[in-house]
Amino acid sequence: MNSKEIHNVFLASKKIPTDGLVFYFHTDKNEQFKSKNHIAVVTKKTVGNAVKRNLIRRRVKEIFRQSGLQNNLYINVIVQPMIKDISYGFLQTQIQTALNKWNKIG
Repeated sequence: MNSKEIHNVFLASKKIPTDGLVFYFHTDKNEQFKSKNHIAVVTKKTVGNAVKRNLIRRRVKEIFRQSGLQNNLYINVIVQPMIKDISYGFLQTQIQTALNKWNKIG
């Protein structure tokens, strides 16, 4: 996703906060090609060094890929600085919680 798309998702989406992560979900019903999801993960430098931030990004994207989401969904994830030592299991739990909330309100 480019910066304009990310900004539009922040403006037009539903915010779902969880412990240490904030999710923004948006469905674009007007797009012609509904073949994939768009995920952006924002990690500030206060979360850790580049290796740590990239590890979190890869894990979040992989968990979403494995979750079998509907197509044409735009998702922004903000990682809060308070969760520097984050496990894969914790991320799975938080993402599943956010997806359950999204399915109820989405």
